[in-house]
Amino acid sequence: MKKIFLSAFVVSLLSGFFCVVPQARAADVVGVIESQKIAFQHPKFDSVTKELLAFRRENESATLRAIELESDDEKKADIYEAAVREFTERERLVMSPILADCDRAVQAVMKSKKITVILEKDSIYLGGTDITDDVVAWLKKNAVK
Repeated sequence: MKKIFLSAFVVSLLSGFFCVVPQARAADVVGVIESQKIAFQHPKFDSVTKELLAFRRENESATLRAIELESDDEKKADIYEAAVREFTERERLVMSPILADCDRAVQAVMKSKKITVILEKDSIYLGGTDITDDVVAWLKKNAVK
């Protein structure tokens, strides 16, 4: 009996939710983007990627040498973890301006097209206006080179 009551309650709750939400959100205009494509098209993405690869190569050799010289396995793990943290921090530092530019581009295009909601394209089954190419065009025109 409890299961039937609980099931009926959940169904009535969900049906009420679905009746109210579309009306409340009827004015929203949904845009979709491929954020990875946008970031890859940033004018500075290639140079930043090359910089990160060079940093990684340089630190990788030093890390491997330090690990080879160390006999304690815990200290080897600490050396490796420190190198990973250092690379992650460097990646965050050099990528943050690119991601900030991408965010500004999405917001600019969103505003110009009067879009109120942006979702990742891969998470949408159907619908939404794809503004990825517009965002890339804005980036190429307005991002600091």
